[in-house]
Order: sequence, then structure tokens, then C-alpha cells
Amino acid sequence: MKIMSAEENKGTSKKKRKDLTGKLQITIHNLKSVPKLISIRKKAKKVLPNLPDAEVIELPDSETMFSWIEDLCSTPHRRPGTPEGHQAEDYLVKKLNELGLENVTKDPINITVWDATNWKLLIEENGTTQEFPCFYVPRTEFTGPKGVSGKMIYLGEGTPKDFKKVSLKDRIVVVDTLLPVLPSGMMVKLSKGGYYLSDPEDVFKWGTKHELIFVRKNFPRERENEPPSPRSAYFNAFKNGAAGMILILKNHPSNTNSHYGPYDRVMKPMPALWVGQYDGNKLREMAKKELKATIILEGTQKPGVTHNVWGYLPGISEETLLISSHHDSPFTGATEDGTGISMVLSQAWAWSRIPKEKRPKSLLFVCDAGHFYEAVGPEYFVKQHPELIEKTLVNVNLEHLAAKEVVDNDGEFEFTGSLAITLAYITANEYLVSIAMKTLDKNKPKQVCAVPFNLTGSVAPGDGGRYYQFGGMNVINMISMPYYLLTAEDTLDKVDKNELSVFARTASDIIGTLMSIDKEKLTFMR
Repeated sequence: MKIMSAEENKGTSKKKRKDLTGKLQITIHNLKSVPKLISIRKKAKKVLPNLPDAEVIELPDSETMFSWIEDLCSTPHRRPGTPEGHQAEDYLVKKLNELGLENVTKDPINITVWDATNWKLLIEENGTTQEFPCFYVPRTEFTGPKGVSGKMIYLGEGTPKDFKKVSLKDRIVVVDTLLPVLPSGMMVKLSKGGYYLSDPEDVFKWGTKHELIFVRKNFPRERENEPPSPRSAYFNAFKNGAAGMILILKNHPSNTNSHYGPYDRVMKPMPALWVGQYDGNKLREMAKKELKATIILEGTQKPGVTHNVWGYLPGISEETLLISSHHDSPFTGATEDGTGISMVLSQAWAWSRIPKEKRPKSLLFVCDAGHFYEAVGPEYFVKQHPELIEKTLVNVNLEHLAAKEVVDNDGEFEFTGSLAITLAYITANEYLVSIAMKTLDKNKPKQVCAVPFNLTGSVAPGDGGRYYQFGGMNVINMISMPYYLLTAEDTLDKVDKNELSVFARTASDIIGTLMSIDKEKLTFMR
């Protein structure tokens, strides 16, 4: 057992206090929505007894849904604008046509296609050079075949304060990237289950927490034509003359380094690489010794196009429900978003078999493009089809569902036997909340909590947040958050095949109930 010195103990205590303060700030931020949550929940409970029952409709079986996922995952990735991405788009056009949807369309969106072909991190020590495990940071500057070299300098968590009075000219900056921790158990308990908690396995405890793997505290997504975030360690390093950057995924579960983020559309001016949490412990010590490192990042950057794929299913009324998920993925993408697309296809399969006269509302099925290009798909769909958006009452967005839960076991992902947490973000409308209550209570999917739309930010994550932001519509946004989501480990074995049917039934019941709700009751509220 190691006995810490007084100085080490002081440093450890300071870190614990800092971590606790951060978690407390997140808790306080999110609990600000509790009073409104309670108010909406009370209204929803009053509405609940008078909600119509959703018609029980036939759904495809889990094997069929899983076969669609397998089809999508037949390529190594589905990145926007690549041949693999276009193959997925063509597959979806074919499937939507086979299912009998009308006006099946591929809408083009012009993008810049950035594609890395070679990346390495080389470190010199005691006269020898070793290759260090790494992965590229998307849309950062390419180097030549010789790369860029310089002595490493470790700057902690890369806060603005860490960059003061430090010369970074020709240096390779190394920083720890931290993911915020959502104290989900505490929030669920204090809010008495959010709007509604479906937890048949009793997984949520007071101490339950989840790292938000799509949020980097010191390396946020950027927006085009806007100045970089002042808390961006990357841009602060570049501004101060650094030659390149290495980012350690300090609290990302497992030792994965294939973190595909940030996935904005901003092309960045300096080469950068990701290093996994456990490898990062070694790299950190190397950086403190100011060893020489070389970053190699080669690839191509050119104009290209990606496509929203959609189809229409008319009902008695032109009032429309929009069912969506995204088709692109940085890697195999079994849950990101193979399962989400399987949910969209399952609803198209089911509702296309119902006679038009039994569909009170019309249905719009959209397989969004460019999720990994700042979720550009919903933004452009809203711009390109205002006549459809004007008729749309609610977006039911379905992402990453039926994803198995994993934990970190000595640097490897280990299955727990349960499902990853799913948050159903719902805009502030008592009818939408009551529908979620009724549907979740009936189907009892594992680890699903219905929460306010602004629980983890002003706009919910996923494409549902973009339809809310750009389309000004109500949203039920179901999105699961497994730790392998943005990594190469998101493979077919991560899908719980049996749970696909549970989530498909949950989605069909939500849609079926919305079919019978008057337009006036679905008023959009920010």
C-alpha cells in the first residue's frame, strides 16, 4: 500500500473537491427544471385517464429488425459523403419504396468530405522511437508524410488559466479531456422519477451516474462563422503557437481511443490525436519529461454531398407526425444508429399495412443525413421542406435504442446484462408527457426515464433537438447513451436483439396515441 506524502494527499483532496464541485454544479443546473417538471407531471396525470388507447398493430419481429441493422452495418462506416455513406442511402431508398411509402426522395446536402487515411503518434525516448496507440481527431489539419514534431508539454485539463505565460511555439500540447458526469441516480430520485421512470430491474440508485461521452468539457463543438469557444483547449493551444495536440480521454470508460468527436462541421487548423484513458497515464508521464513527439495525419478534403432519405404515408388528415433517426455513422454503428434506423423502418413497415382510413394523421419518415456533420440533416430538411414542417405536429426521434449496457473493466468494455440508460426528452406539453407515461408503463422498457427537453442543455441531444431548434415543433426524443457510442467498439454484438421489439412497440404506441390527439392539444411550447 502506497502512503501518500502530505503534499500528494493535499493534491488528491483538492482534486476530489473539484470533482465533487463539478458534479454538484451539474446537479444544481439540471434540478432548476424540477419545479416546472413537477407542474407538467401533475397536468399530465390529470390528462392520463382520458387518453385514448393506441391500436395494437402488427410489427416486424426482432429478427427482421436485426437483419436491417446487419444490412446497414455491412460497411466499416457510413460517414457523410463517402461511398459507404451513399451505399446506406441507396439501401434506405430501396427499403422505403419496398414498404410502400410515397414520394420516396433523396435530398442532397453539400458538405466538405474530410477523410483520414494515415495517422500515427511517434515518441522518441533514449534514442529509440516508438509508435504510440492513438486515433485522429476529425476535421483537424492534415500533415505531410513526415508529420509535425516538437517537444511535448503537459497542460493538465487545458483550462484558459493553464495556457497563460506558457510558450507553445513548435510544441506538441498534451491535455486531459474530461467528460461531464451526469448524476442520473440522484436526479431521478430527487425528481421522483422525472416525468416517468421505467426501471423494471431497479437499476437506478442514488449513486448511479453516467459519463456523457458526447460532451467534452474543454473541447466543445464549434459553429461555423463564430469565434471559437474560450474554453476550447484545442483553439487556445493553436492560438498560442502549438504545432499539434494530443488529447487524453481521461475519464472515458475503457481504453478506447477511437472517439469520433467533436463532430461539428468546422475544419480545424492544427493536427490532433486522441489517446485512451489507460494509455494516457503513460503518455502523461512522457509529456512531463518533454519527450519529442511526431504527429502524422494524412488524408483528403474535398467537396461532396450527403442525402436525407425520406418517404410519406398519407392519412385522413394532412396533420403530420415525423418519425426520424440518422443513417450515418463514424464506424460500424450498430447502435449509432443502426438500431434507430431499424425503429424508423419498423414503424414504416407497420403503419404502411394499416389502411389509410384508419390513419387519422399522415406520417413522414426521415432517415437524416450528416449527424456527424453537426446534425445537418434536420436543419436542411426544415429549410428544404417548409410545407411539410408546417403540417408537422410532433417529431418522434429514435436513436441508439436496445443498446446493451457496458462498464469499464480494466480498460475493456464489459456487458452488465442490462441496457444502457435511455432518456426520453419531451417538450413541455402535458399530453406528450402523459402519452410517454402511459406507453412506458405498458411496455416497461429497461432503464428509460422521461425527462424535460432541457435537462442536459438548452437543446436536447440527437436529431430531435435539431427539429426542435430549427423546426419549432414538439418532440419526443428517445436517445440511449452507451459508452461505446462514438467508438469503433459499436459493433453488432452491442445490440440486444430481444429488446428491439420492446422499443418498436413503445414507439408504435406513442405514434398510435398521437394519431388520436387533437391538434389543439399539441401546442408547441418552448
